[in-house]
Amino acid sequence: MILILGFSAIGAAGADTMNCGRRIIAREVLSAEVLARCGAPDHRETWFDGAHAPFPPTEVWTYDRGPRQLIRRLRFVNGRLESIDTDGYGYPERLDGDCRPTDIVERLSSYRLYRECGEPMSRERVELLAPRRAPVYPPARPPVALRAVHRERWIYNFGSSYLMRAVTLENGRVTEVQSLGRGLD
Repeated sequence: MILILGFSAIGAAGADTMNCGRRIIAREVLSAEVLARCGAPDHRETWFDGAHAPFPPTEVWTYDRGPRQLIRRLRFVNGRLESIDTDGYGYPERLDGDCRPTDIVERLSSYRLYRECGEPMSRERVELLAPRRAPVYPPARPPVALRAVHRERWIYNFGSSYLMRAVTLENGRVTEVQSLGRGLD
């Protein structure tokens, strides 16, 4: 019983840290330190450039160390590391680029969408304030606070044999996939 608790404590601590070679990166470290210790991320997204007061600038860096290691997503707020999340196992250096419309599903990260399906035909982005989601139970009451939402809409064209897809992402995750008209060759 003691061993099980010990292992679960180690696993929980690992969610707030990341190894870069022999160096450990932990929450609250500066983005410049992460860059110096881990190198450039494989993917970098910037949200809320400070124009949406009181929401601070936010960056999400993705490190993909290959198919034998977990992808790490580091979220920086005001230049400090706020959280480290995983996003499944990484990719081999090369992909076959065989993305199908059915591969695009909700909760897919923007990095995974880009790696699996490539550059979209078009992109639109907007940063907005939205009511915080109320819990389902107890019954919803009027929203009290706002949350910052970075929303993007990516359009994918899979050719005339398929319908095009409009993909809505919020804060780096797919939230909706819509079928559009027949694709173009």
